[in-house]
Amino acid sequence: ISFSESLKSVVSPKDLTGRIGGDEFTLFLADINEKSEIEDFLAMLKADWEERQKALEIQDKISISAGITFTSGGNVSYEALLNKADQALYLAKRTGIMSLCIGNFYSGEIRRTYGN
Repeated sequence: ISFSESLKSVVSPKDLTGRIGGDEFTLFLADINEKSEIEDFLAMLKADWEERQKALEIQDKISISAGITFTSGGNVSYEALLNKADQALYLAKRTGIMSLCIGNFYSGEIRRTYGN
């Protein structure tokens, strides 16, 4: 049982997921457009991941940090989106356990919105 199994259980067939190295995964979520929707998605992912860790009797729990960026479409490359999400991820990792940081692709602003 792995984190990738948790991802598989919560993403839709329209979504694109992949492991980009070590403990980092990239997700392009097709039908999520609002902050509340990403928070709901991450709550489902966190719950699934915690259940899998309990089943494995893992003593030192492994938390999730996420860097998110949104776009309204248009002429934005995956590379540019990934770069902005990566910046938000590293801010989330610096700020604490189970952190979520959302970057505004157009303004460049990144805000911590969730977590300890």
